[in-house]
Amino acid sequence: MAANGRGTMRPGGRSPPFLAIGLFVALVILGFNYWSLSSKNGELQNEVAMMDSELRIVNAKKTSAEKRNDAISDKIKDLEEEISKQKEVIANRQAENADLTARVANLNSQIAGLNNEMVGYVISDLIKMPVIFKRWW
Repeated sequence: MAANGRGTMRPGGRSPPFLAIGLFVALVILGFNYWSLSSKNGELQNEVAMMDSELRIVNAKKTSAEKRNDAISDKIKDLEEEISKQKEVIANRQAENADLTARVANLNSQIAGLNNEMVGYVISDLIKMPVIFKRWW
């Protein structure tokens, strides 16, 4: 038999038992690590899928909220324009009201003057009446 480099003679095709046991232990450790990492990877993939669906939902809600915000902003802008128009209308109506109030006061003073004038004519006519009745009698 030939020397195999270790100084002892062994049969050619057999490997030492500690090497087979060591390889088996390494294979078991690698298998366990593979199984553990595979499980962790599956859990992480599920978590990524859930986060992805949540992200899509959040983006849809964000888009919806932005559209509502834009619609509300447009409505606010329209209402502010309407308010400014109504303020102008109110100011014009108040000016018109003041003008009409002044005209009413002027017309009332004219009516009072005409009433006074009419009373004066009626009194003068009444004073003249007995003279007219005397002529008829």
